[in-house]
Amino acid sequence: SLPLGILMLPFSFFFQHRWSNRYGVIVVAPAYDLEPWFGDMPKPQDASKRWIRQQGYVLDVVIPFIEKEFPTLAEKSGRYLIGFSKSGYGAFGLLLRNPEVFAKAAVYDCADPTPSEKIFLTWGMTLSYGPLENFDKNFNLLRLLKTEEVVKPLLGDSRRITLLAGKLSYGGVEAIHHALQESKIPYTYVVFPGMGHSWNAGWLSMAANSILPIPPKP
Repeated sequence: SLPLGILMLPFSFFFQHRWSNRYGVIVVAPAYDLEPWFGDMPKPQDASKRWIRQQGYVLDVVIPFIEKEFPTLAEKSGRYLIGFSKSGYGAFGLLLRNPEVFAKAAVYDCADPTPSEKIFLTWGMTLSYGPLENFDKNFNLLRLLKTEEVVKPLLGDSRRITLLAGKLSYGGVEAIHHALQESKIPYTYVVFPGMGHSWNAGWLSMAANSILPIPPKP
Protein backbone atom coordinates (compact mmCIF):
# COMPACT_ATOMS: atom_id res chain seq x y z
CA SER A 1 0.00 0.00 0.00
CA LEU A 2 1.18 3.53 -0.84
CA PRO A 3 0.61 6.89 0.89
CA LEU A 4 -1.84 9.29 -0.76
CA GLY A 5 -0.64 12.80 -1.61
CA ILE A 6 -3.51 15.22 -2.27
CA LEU A 7 -2.51 18.34 -4.19
CA MET A 8 -5.20 20.91 -3.72
CA LEU A 9 -5.29 22.21 -7.31
CA PRO A 10 -5.26 20.27 -10.59
CA PHE A 11 -1.89 20.87 -12.23
CA SER A 12 0.10 18.78 -14.72
CA PHE A 13 3.43 19.82 -13.15
CA PHE A 14 3.23 17.04 -10.60
CA PHE A 15 2.67 14.35 -13.17
CA GLN A 16 5.32 15.68 -15.56
CA HIS A 17 7.89 15.42 -12.79
CA ARG A 18 6.88 11.87 -11.86
CA TRP A 19 6.07 12.59 -8.26
CA SER A 20 4.52 9.17 -7.82
CA ASN A 21 7.81 7.49 -8.67
CA ARG A 22 9.99 10.03 -6.90
CA TYR A 23 8.23 9.89 -3.54
CA GLY A 24 6.48 6.54 -3.72
CA VAL A 25 3.01 8.04 -3.32
CA ILE A 26 -0.27 8.05 -5.18
CA VAL A 27 -0.76 11.65 -6.33
CA VAL A 28 -4.26 13.11 -6.67
CA ALA A 29 -5.18 16.61 -7.86
CA PRO A 30 -8.96 17.18 -7.48
CA ALA A 31 -10.86 19.22 -10.08
CA TYR A 32 -13.74 21.59 -9.35
CA ASP A 33 -16.61 22.98 -11.44
CA LEU A 34 -16.41 26.31 -9.62
CA GLU A 35 -13.33 28.32 -8.68
CA PRO A 36 -12.36 26.66 -5.41
CA TRP A 37 -11.86 28.43 -2.11
CA PHE A 38 -12.07 25.06 -0.37
CA GLY A 39 -14.90 25.68 2.07
CA ASP A 40 -18.34 24.24 2.72
CA MET A 41 -21.53 26.25 2.48
CA PRO A 42 -24.16 25.81 5.19
CA LYS A 43 -26.86 23.41 4.03
CA PRO A 44 -29.57 25.52 2.34
CA GLN A 45 -33.10 25.26 3.70
CA ASP A 46 -34.39 25.32 0.12
CA ALA A 47 -33.57 21.89 -1.34
CA SER A 48 -33.65 23.30 -4.87
CA LYS A 49 -30.57 25.47 -4.21
CA ARG A 50 -27.05 24.19 -4.83
CA TRP A 51 -25.16 23.04 -1.75
CA ILE A 52 -21.46 23.66 -2.43
CA ARG A 53 -19.15 21.56 -0.25
CA GLN A 54 -15.59 21.77 -1.57
CA GLN A 55 -13.99 20.39 1.60
CA GLY A 56 -16.71 17.79 1.80
CA TYR A 57 -15.91 16.82 -1.79
CA VAL A 58 -12.33 15.95 -0.81
CA LEU A 59 -13.41 14.07 2.31
CA ASP A 60 -16.53 12.31 1.05
CA VAL A 61 -15.82 11.77 -2.65
CA VAL A 62 -12.14 12.03 -3.61
CA ILE A 63 -10.55 10.10 -0.75
CA PRO A 64 -13.10 7.23 -0.63
CA PHE A 65 -12.91 6.80 -4.41
CA ILE A 66 -9.11 6.73 -4.56
CA GLU A 67 -8.82 4.43 -1.58
CA LYS A 68 -11.35 2.05 -3.11
CA GLU A 69 -9.76 1.94 -6.56
CA PHE A 70 -6.04 2.06 -5.69
CA PRO A 71 -3.76 0.30 -3.18
CA THR A 72 -3.43 3.21 -0.77
CA LEU A 73 -2.49 3.26 2.87
CA ALA A 74 -6.07 4.09 3.83
CA GLU A 75 -5.48 5.70 7.21
CA LYS A 76 -4.39 9.03 8.68
CA SER A 77 -0.68 8.19 8.50
CA GLY A 78 -0.99 7.74 4.75
CA ARG A 79 -2.73 10.98 3.75
CA TYR A 80 -0.85 14.24 3.01
CA LEU A 81 -1.92 17.67 1.75
CA ILE A 82 0.01 20.27 -0.27
CA GLY A 83 -1.40 23.61 -1.37
CA PHE A 84 -0.51 27.09 -2.59
CA SER A 85 -2.18 30.44 -1.98
CA LYS A 86 -5.91 29.79 -1.62
CA SER A 87 -5.40 26.05 -2.12
CA GLY A 88 -2.85 26.32 0.67
CA TYR A 89 -5.61 27.81 2.78
CA GLY A 90 -7.74 24.82 1.81
CA ALA A 91 -5.05 22.29 2.68
CA PHE A 92 -4.36 23.97 6.03
CA GLY A 93 -8.07 24.14 6.82
CA LEU A 94 -8.60 20.47 5.98
CA LEU A 95 -5.86 19.45 8.41
CA LEU A 96 -7.04 21.75 11.22
CA ARG A 97 -10.66 20.65 10.88
CA ASN A 98 -9.85 16.96 10.32
CA PRO A 99 -6.65 16.07 12.21
CA GLU A 100 -7.86 12.48 12.53
CA VAL A 101 -8.03 12.12 8.72
CA PHE A 102 -4.73 13.64 7.52
CA ALA A 103 -1.15 13.15 8.67
CA LYS A 104 0.45 16.42 7.56
CA ALA A 105 0.02 19.51 5.37
CA ALA A 106 2.51 21.81 3.62
CA VAL A 107 1.40 25.20 2.30
CA TYR A 108 3.14 27.99 0.41
CA ASP A 109 2.06 31.64 0.40
CA CYS A 110 -1.16 30.84 2.25
CA ALA A 111 -4.07 33.15 1.46
CA ASP A 112 -5.13 35.79 3.99
CA PRO A 113 -7.13 34.19 6.83
CA THR A 114 -8.91 37.49 7.54
CA PRO A 115 -10.15 38.82 4.18
CA SER A 116 -11.98 42.13 4.16
CA GLU A 117 -15.71 42.05 3.54
CA LYS A 118 -15.11 43.58 0.10
CA ILE A 119 -12.66 40.84 -0.91
CA PHE A 120 -14.93 38.15 0.51
CA LEU A 121 -17.88 39.40 -1.53
CA THR A 122 -16.06 40.17 -4.79
CA TRP A 123 -13.40 37.44 -5.10
CA GLY A 124 -15.80 34.51 -5.35
CA MET A 125 -15.48 33.37 -1.74
CA THR A 126 -19.25 33.34 -1.22
CA LEU A 127 -19.51 30.53 -3.79
CA SER A 128 -17.47 28.33 -1.46
CA TYR A 129 -18.34 29.54 2.04
CA GLY A 130 -21.76 31.12 1.69
CA PRO A 131 -22.21 34.04 4.10
CA LEU A 132 -19.23 35.68 5.78
CA GLU A 133 -20.56 34.54 9.15
CA ASN A 134 -20.06 30.90 8.14
CA PHE A 135 -16.47 31.61 7.08
CA ASP A 136 -15.67 33.44 10.32
CA LYS A 137 -17.19 30.72 12.50
CA ASN A 138 -16.01 27.56 10.75
CA PHE A 139 -13.13 28.34 8.37
CA ASN A 140 -11.17 31.29 9.75
CA LEU A 141 -7.78 29.70 10.43
CA LEU A 142 -6.83 32.20 13.13
CA ARG A 143 -10.02 31.50 15.05
CA LEU A 144 -9.59 27.74 14.64
CA LEU A 145 -6.05 27.97 16.04
CA LYS A 146 -7.47 29.44 19.27
CA THR A 147 -9.82 26.51 19.93
CA GLU A 148 -8.79 23.58 22.11
CA GLU A 149 -10.45 20.96 19.92
CA VAL A 150 -8.27 22.07 16.97
CA VAL A 151 -5.02 22.67 18.84
CA LYS A 152 -4.92 19.64 21.14
CA PRO A 153 -4.63 16.92 18.43
CA LEU A 154 -1.72 18.82 16.81
CA LEU A 155 0.38 19.16 19.95
CA GLY A 156 3.33 16.87 20.67
CA ASP A 157 6.72 16.21 19.16
CA SER A 158 5.66 15.59 15.56
CA ARG A 159 5.60 18.54 13.15
CA ARG A 160 2.48 18.06 11.07
CA ILE A 161 2.45 21.55 9.49
CA THR A 162 4.94 23.15 7.11
CA LEU A 163 4.39 26.85 6.42
CA LEU A 164 6.43 28.25 3.51
CA ALA A 165 6.47 31.75 2.04
CA GLY A 166 8.16 33.75 -0.69
CA LYS A 167 7.80 36.96 1.26
CA LEU A 168 6.51 37.83 4.70
CA SER A 169 4.01 40.39 3.45
CA TYR A 170 2.04 37.92 1.33
CA GLY A 171 -1.48 37.03 2.45
CA GLY A 172 -1.72 35.79 5.99
CA VAL A 173 1.63 34.05 6.33
CA GLU A 174 2.89 36.10 9.28
CA ALA A 175 -0.47 36.04 11.04
CA ILE A 176 -0.63 32.25 10.76
CA HIS A 177 3.00 31.99 11.89
CA HIS A 178 2.23 33.97 15.06
CA ALA A 179 -0.99 32.04 15.70
CA LEU A 180 0.91 28.75 15.50
CA GLN A 181 3.55 30.13 17.88
CA GLU A 182 0.89 31.16 20.40
CA SER A 183 -0.86 27.80 20.16
CA LYS A 184 2.45 25.96 20.77
CA ILE A 185 1.71 23.60 17.87
CA PRO A 186 5.03 22.31 16.49
CA TYR A 187 5.56 23.31 12.85
CA THR A 188 8.18 24.11 10.24
CA TYR A 189 8.39 27.69 8.98
CA VAL A 190 10.66 28.80 6.12
CA VAL A 191 10.70 32.05 4.13
CA PHE A 192 12.42 32.21 0.74
CA PRO A 193 12.96 35.93 -0.03
CA GLY A 194 12.28 36.68 -3.68
CA MET A 195 10.70 33.34 -4.53
CA GLY A 196 7.76 33.93 -6.87
CA HIS A 197 4.08 33.44 -6.17
CA SER A 198 3.48 30.45 -8.44
CA TRP A 199 3.34 26.67 -8.46
CA ASN A 200 6.67 26.33 -10.27
CA ALA A 201 8.64 28.89 -8.23
CA GLY A 202 10.79 26.17 -6.68
CA TRP A 203 9.09 25.50 -3.33
CA LEU A 204 7.23 22.31 -4.25
CA SER A 205 10.04 19.85 -3.73
CA MET A 206 10.83 21.47 -0.39
CA ALA A 207 7.20 21.13 0.65
CA ALA A 208 7.07 17.49 -0.39
CA ASN A 209 10.38 16.67 1.30
CA SER A 210 9.15 18.25 4.54
CA ILE A 211 6.04 16.08 4.95
CA LEU A 212 6.11 12.99 2.72
CA PRO A 213 7.59 9.79 4.13
CA ILE A 214 10.92 8.60 2.77
CA PRO A 215 10.08 5.96 0.13
CA PRO A 216 11.43 2.46 0.80
CA LYS A 217 14.51 1.39 -1.11
CA PRO A 218 13.78 -0.92 -4.06
